[in-house]
Amino acid sequence: MALRRIIIVLAIAAPLFVYGAIRAAGAAEMSVQDVNCRKALALGVRKLGAKVRSEMETCQQARMRGEVWDAAHNTWVVPDSSYFQGPPSMVDCRDLTRLPAPSMKKIDRAASTLNILARGRCREGVSPPAALGYAPCPPPCGGIAISDYSSVATCLACRVESDSLAMNSDIVNCHSSLDYALRKYMSLRFEEQARCQYRADSGKNSSTDCMTADSNGHIAAARAALLALIDECVVQCGNELGDGMFTCVFN
Repeated sequence: MALRRIIIVLAIAAPLFVYGAIRAAGAAEMSVQDVNCRKALALGVRKLGAKVRSEMETCQQARMRGEVWDAAHNTWVVPDSSYFQGPPSMVDCRDLTRLPAPSMKKIDRAASTLNILARGRCREGVSPPAALGYAPCPPPCGGIAISDYSSVATCLACRVESDSLAMNSDIVNCHSSLDYALRKYMSLRFEEQARCQYRADSGKNSSTDCMTADSNGHIAAARAALLALIDECVVQCGNELGDGMFTCVFN
């Protein structure tokens, strides 16, 4: 399928929390409770980030097919279809608040899972949020007061959703296979980073920079697979692709 050439810029490296406290915490072996708390937050953030990307891509692909959202039937349809009962709803896929209701429900469920993980693993014996660097919640989520790990989860969800907007628009105009490869690369990169940080927090590889570590070559392989799928699309894709979520939890 012929595709127009598109320059895709991915800039998701914005810091999400005060870094000093967490870097200090990561420099020495942390308590088991703190380690497991951050591990749980990392899992929730990764799942939420993947869901946000997936629903944005579904929306953009439907628009590329010339479809509009038919709220009456809760589905995407071609405007001139006999099935469609207007008026047409032109969804802005770059605005999470305007995604179709089913997509928002899926994203909300992923955010709820993050909150459940926070409340389940960040309980007895875990350091206060501020001691691990999870305070205050930065703009554009500065209105969220950090008082416990439930509010930390709310802040993390807000940051993931706001930063995901920088990944949308042109990126999903390339190819469905490229969308899949991007999701896979982003998720794998963060998973590898989180695994590395978990070991660092446990005192097993404290000298490793988890932002750049790729001990098994999995990240490089996923990136190579992503680039191999790019034919007529021109993509500027660097290591920052999955780093926004990583800094959200660990830096």
